[in-house]
Amino acid sequence: MIPSRLSILTKSIENDAGRGACFFCGQCNRNCSVAKADFSSTNVLIYPALKTGNIDVVANAMAREVLTNKEGLATGVSYISKDDMQEYQVEGRVVILAASACESARILLNSKSARHPNGLANSSNVVGKYLHDSTGAALGGILPQLFDRKDTMKMVWEECISIPLVAG
Repeated sequence: MIPSRLSILTKSIENDAGRGACFFCGQCNRNCSVAKADFSSTNVLIYPALKTGNIDVVANAMAREVLTNKEGLATGVSYISKDDMQEYQVEGRVVILAASACESARILLNSKSARHPNGLANSSNVVGKYLHDSTGAALGGILPQLFDRKDTMKMVWEECISIPLVAG
């Protein structure tokens, strides 16, 4: 059993996103909707951007590629609308790719241009390889041998441990 690396706030920091410290309520799942203590796209990027009022949200859409200019700099995003299955493009001064590990890789690999023939940020040809993403599966259990261990008990909550599978 290996404790996972987590990006969880252990104490509140001064910010305008309303993020608080984790109080171990066990409702982590795919996003900390209670304290907003985790590092998720929603809590760290979307909510703060919404508070600025300088964002347009396109619902029911799936990003296809990051668009770039002749210098290779990101200028916008091409997306497919789930409503009519048509492709659209939006431009922006800043483009933030905040998808999951697998989705970010897919979008970067789709983002080919003369400056980026193997996809955006893929000059090393490793985008899409060596990925680790969560699948959303859940498993619960009680580990009595950990009850008296102060150092691990604080970490025993949803999505905090990995149990490596060994073939053979």
